[in-house]
Amino acid sequence: MRERIQKIIDAGIMAPSGDNCQPWSFAADGKRIDIFNLPERDRSLYNYQQRASLVANGACIENMLIAAPHYGLRAEPLYFPDPGNPQHLARLELSETEKQDDPLLTAIATRGINRKPYRGGQFAPQAAHSLRQAASDAGISGCAFKLLQGDDKNSAAEVAALSDRLVFENPYLHGFLFEQIRWTPEEAERTRDGLDIRTLELAPPDRLLFPLLKNFHLVSLIATFGATRLIAANARKLMLSASAAGIITISDDAPASWLHAGRMLERVWLEASRQGLAFHLMTGITLMAERVRDGALEGLEGTNLSLIRQADTLLKKVSGTESPVALLFRIGNAPEPSARSLRKSPVIA
Repeated sequence: MRERIQKIIDAGIMAPSGDNCQPWSFAADGKRIDIFNLPERDRSLYNYQQRASLVANGACIENMLIAAPHYGLRAEPLYFPDPGNPQHLARLELSETEKQDDPLLTAIATRGINRKPYRGGQFAPQAAHSLRQAASDAGISGCAFKLLQGDDKNSAAEVAALSDRLVFENPYLHGFLFEQIRWTPEEAERTRDGLDIRTLELAPPDRLLFPLLKNFHLVSLIATFGATRLIAANARKLMLSASAAGIITISDDAPASWLHAGRMLERVWLEASRQGLAFHLMTGITLMAERVRDGALEGLEGTNLSLIRQADTLLKKVSGTESPVALLFRIGNAPEPSARSLRKSPVIA
């Protein structure tokens, strides 16, 4: 049993997390697996009320739910089992069952972010149907997945542009980004977290200039000459190169809704990987929009707020609802990514 539990947790930690912070830990006793959030892993401005980490842990839980039957175990989730500990996110009660492989299982090992330019073109109707089916198959309540094409994709491209511009115009978001970058393969291997510089898919000239952008005072200076708008233009171009954008909306801002959004995100992402499609999560500004809606304005200046509110207006337009847009991403065809993010060994009590 211990070996099977280890394998299930190993599948769990292959989930995505903001800047590859990996905000999870586990406890197991042979009959259950407990999943805990680690707030200290992600101290970014994005992670207001631990929402980014809830999404990451939701994706982690989904991987474990998918993997468990492969090892002859049924995993029954119970969310927030300890009212006195908000970081105790879930408990998976384990019982013996017939071995069975979920169609998404093999994609857990191959799923990854791909920030390269995509090849454009439209989805085949069956591919789009399969993505929608993956989102709905688990019966995750309080979340909805929507593909955006045509004018809606154009609006999503503007949101992506505003998101990247915000990163380089806010000192806290900028500082956290550069703290997470691993500048060499050796550093990435040593830490096994953060963003391997190769995963950013920078063009050769940008790769040379990017280290200079670590200096926020320099960035602020060149921003007066339109540099951050050029960064935004690249994000817009990346979104427009995709076959479609995607969003996940949630019914409310409760912690469980963000956790479930992460579960649905992982299912859609795994199905995209299973089909050989590239996937790029571009969701920072959706988290900031919800933060601003809550009136949590610490660390944000007037220009930042303007960018966030512009994005929020566009997100409401494409979603067609007042419900929060939790996540934004692009999907399409692209060459293989240059590198994949590594993982630390899981903490298991």
